[in-house]
Amino acid sequence: MANKEVVINIPKNLTKNNITSYIGTLNFFFNIPNMHKERYYIVFDKVEEVDLLGVLLTYKFLEFSVRNNCFKDPSLNLNDVMNKQIKRFGFDSLITDFIRGNETKREYEKLKVEIKDDFLIAPIALIRSDVYNKDATKNKYLPVIANYYVDCTTCEMIFQVFSEILHNFWSHAVNDTLSIIVVHGNKSKIQISCADTGSGIKETLKQNFKNKSDEYIIGKSVERGVTSKPNSNHMGFGLWYVNEIVTRTNGKFEIFSQNGYYRNLGGKVHTFKSCFWKGTIVNIELPLKNPVTIADIEPHNNSKLKINFK
Repeated sequence: MANKEVVINIPKNLTKNNITSYIGTLNFFFNIPNMHKERYYIVFDKVEEVDLLGVLLTYKFLEFSVRNNCFKDPSLNLNDVMNKQIKRFGFDSLITDFIRGNETKREYEKLKVEIKDDFLIAPIALIRSDVYNKDATKNKYLPVIANYYVDCTTCEMIFQVFSEILHNFWSHAVNDTLSIIVVHGNKSKIQISCADTGSGIKETLKQNFKNKSDEYIIGKSVERGVTSKPNSNHMGFGLWYVNEIVTRTNGKFEIFSQNGYYRNLGGKVHTFKSCFWKGTIVNIELPLKNPVTIADIEPHNNSKLKINFK
């Protein structure tokens, strides 16, 4: 007897305001590694709106399902709305390569920063063999940010947040989960999103907070001094700085990890129990009208970044 056909209709809205619903629709992927499911159809026909975060998570679901052999003979059919946004944010070559079963690192290496009418760093795979120390990151990305945004304080704020999220994912990702970070903005706002399908924040900090819930641990992860590396020089300030910058600029900071969800809306902070995501998602939105930097948060920290304008 043939397996029954399973049709999963993707919600029409795949934007940052509807991400929980999207995660809940497809997170069964995480329960079927190596099961080679047949006659499963993921239908995107009804999608009417998709943003940067929706594209990123679509890619991460696809990547997880292919790498973990969730389905037999997978194919992908996207409507025009999805195709347009996937191309806009630079994910088209990655998705094509995955569907064809080709080696993806070659495609990652082709990706470049693109500046057109808006600003885009998309997408970067944080490959474990690469180097992401502060100097390497600054030399590679700060000149590009400065070329578009010009204002020194704005550039410094964007780079500080971007580099902290990049380093945080790269240093904590396990099993080469290929964390993906992508940045999109214009002169008035910027969005920084990153996701992996690794162990998640609870696993990283479990020694610090035994027998605590996912949402409790996520809330603690952005507090000053909280770190998974207490015996190193990693002082646990990075996510706290990011959180402070988001609060002072009236921005948005979201973290999804396992069954926990943290949200900071301009200083209004909440933690929730959420749909399961294997690993961690971070989404940050910063208005650029009144930028702040680490030096504004801690005046004694006067280590301004040196930006070379051309």
